[in-house]
Amino acid sequence: MLHIATSAAVSPLIVFFLIGLGLATLFWLAWNWANWGNDLYIVTNDRIIDTERLPLGFRSRRTETTFDKIQNVSFTIPGPVATIFDFGTVTIFTAGAEGKLDFSWVRDPRGVQQEIFRRIRIYEERQRRQRREDQAELLPEWFAAYDAARRT
Repeated sequence: MLHIATSAAVSPLIVFFLIGLGLATLFWLAWNWANWGNDLYIVTNDRIIDTERLPLGFRSRRTETTFDKIQNVSFTIPGPVATIFDFGTVTIFTAGAEGKLDFSWVRDPRGVQQEIFRRIRIYEERQRRQRREDQAELLPEWFAAYDAARRT
């Protein structure tokens, strides 16, 4: 005959351990959620700004680079869960002292990469247009100097 005990004595030490483990897990989850929510990634018309802050003001770091220093932009989607929810990390490699900027756990990393490339193209076109306008403004001076040199 099989006899099964219906009540088992649970050690108070195990109960305290499980409660402590549960509280530590909740604290860890809340900390990571707040840490993720504190990060701020900004893409303007001429630069990218990465502001990372730890919860409770423990540390704050701001890194920025201009579009002319950007060498490459890549993204990583780390696994099936991130693929399903379309989250990942966008990495911006620069020629400047900052080296690289990471946009961690952003939604639609492929779209973020494409938007950065689009803004870089617009920035470069604006720079080319400005150089052409600057050169066009100098042409009358060049012709006047040439004409003066030719007359002497």
